[in-house]
Amino acid sequence: MVRNYTKKTARTTNIPPGIIQRALEDYNTHGGTRSTASMFNIPRSTLREYIKKLKTMPADTDSISKFKVGYSKHRQIFADMTK
Repeated sequence: MVRNYTKKTARTTNIPPGIIQRALEDYNTHGGTRSTASMFNIPRSTLREYIKKLKTMPADTDSISKFKVGYSKHRQIFADMTK
């Protein structure tokens, strides 16, 4: 019986928040998910999900800096105070 699972791919590796924010800024200025994803070396589907999330946020000038990257716990009650 296997007790310690080892990942076989690096498909779901965490992307640093700074790279996602720079990629979103580049997408807003130049457009094009394919070129932006290849420039920042992130999966295109991941970039599309973050773009969709950004479009649902209120349209103010500082929305990219307020953009939260990453996952939260399923039943998280209190706010994440790591920042």
